[in-house]
Amino acid sequence: FKLYNSNGFCTTTALMDVEFECIRTELTHLGVALNPTSAKEHAPEIERTVRVIKEQAQATKSTLPFKKLPIRITIDMIYFCVMWLNAFPTKGCISKTLSPRTIVTGTQLDYNKHCKMPFGSYVQYFEDHHPITNNVNDERTTGALFLGPTGNQQGGYKFFSLTTGRQLLQYQFTRLPMPADVIQHVNNMATKQKQLNELTSLDRNHQPFPEYVPNNDNFDDDDGNAGVDNNNNNPTGNVGVDEVNAEVDIVNAGVDGPAGDNNSNRNAT
Repeated sequence: FKLYNSNGFCTTTALMDVEFECIRTELTHLGVALNPTSAKEHAPEIERTVRVIKEQAQATKSTLPFKKLPIRITIDMIYFCVMWLNAFPTKGCISKTLSPRTIVTGTQLDYNKHCKMPFGSYVQYFEDHHPITNNVNDERTTGALFLGPTGNQQGGYKFFSLTTGRQLLQYQFTRLPMPADVIQHVNNMATKQKQLNELTSLDRNHQPFPEYVPNNDNFDDDDGNAGVDNNNNNPTGNVGVDEVNAEVDIVNAGVDGPAGDNNSNRNAT
């Protein structure tokens, strides 16, 4: 909400699941009224957007050569999908030329800086040695998988280290064809983490979410921009789903997001 307010938006109401009743006091201090849903009630705007994110994640995974994905790659794949969904204007949005990302954050993505390669591409990134060594036997590069741009203005990128299994940020790298041993290595890493071949959305009890399809003409599938159709312009000042909220609240493969992001379905509308 501070991000919205810092960019001139006045947030008045937050539509959330009833589980978030516990943060009503914190929202009140921010001047935001909590409007929780009832038991087994759905917020169509939130559910429809979550559905689109799942579809984009499934489509992205289908382009990868791996049978299953480690947890870290799955999490960053959701971030990747949400970032690009928010990078383009959506049908029924308040602007036909400005994307949700630009409207909320005031920043834009640059094709030459942020579109270097597809998600999951294999690279060798240049590793810094401290202290600096002249030993010719020391490796100068390390294998990694591309996880997408960081979104900063310089054009930094996130990578999945094939050595440590952690996310790292790098600027210098060289894209190479995907080796067969890397594919097997990634599959083995996912197997050790007990990941499934398919993407499955689970709740906090590790039970699959029932698929919710809004019975509402306002949410059609024939949407040419980002897959989300929101026919109202939020005249009441309610917050729309954006990169900041959606990125940290998608739970995939039964795993919450990074540390501190332990909520599933926390979206504001």
